[in-house]
Amino acid sequence: MGTNTLYLLILCRFLGLTMASFHNSFSDVALHSDILLEWDRVNSTYYPLVIRARVLNKTSEYNANTIEAEISSGLTDDSFLWRDLPFPLPFFSSATYELQVLGQQQVVGVEPELVIASSPSFTIIPQVEDGSNAGQTPINGTIDDPPESTNSPHSDGPPNSSTAIAAGLVVPFVVGLSVFVFLCMRRRQKRIDEERRKEREGLVID
Repeated sequence: MGTNTLYLLILCRFLGLTMASFHNSFSDVALHSDILLEWDRVNSTYYPLVIRARVLNKTSEYNANTIEAEISSGLTDDSFLWRDLPFPLPFFSSATYELQVLGQQQVVGVEPELVIASSPSFTIIPQVEDGSNAGQTPINGTIDDPPESTNSPHSDGPPNSSTAIAAGLVVPFVVGLSVFVFLCMRRRQKRIDEERRKEREGLVID
């Protein structure tokens, strides 16, 4: 570690400053989603790390409730997968949330806290209930649009009245036409038989 970097860390420690920010975008964060938190790697002397979350819920024009909780501790890496947002904090649709990465070995109240990374204030969007997305959680913390169905619409119910009426008209028509054709063919055959009989009688007389 260079001298300038060491001086910067010492100055940050005494002034309680933030060294860096998260690499994540905290826009359109969805309720019950998962988000992979990432920040700049720091010197191992600050390990282990702890991630602290804070919710600020405004109850009136001049009053607000603040709740803090640790979402992870004992970290020795520069990333952490935060599952089921905002657990373990409660969810308030009108509240704002903040995150900080701190050195876990710091003595609270004795020395200024060195904040390794800090997030901007962000809100959490209630997740839209939809059958096609049930049980699916976006890894980037944003809401995905449900896929469109590729199945064509169909109906399992009985045929409508128009179809029934059409079927009732077609069947008698076909039957009547068949009978008419049969009678015509029979009359034609009788006429042919009568002409042949007359021809035979004429030959016999001659």
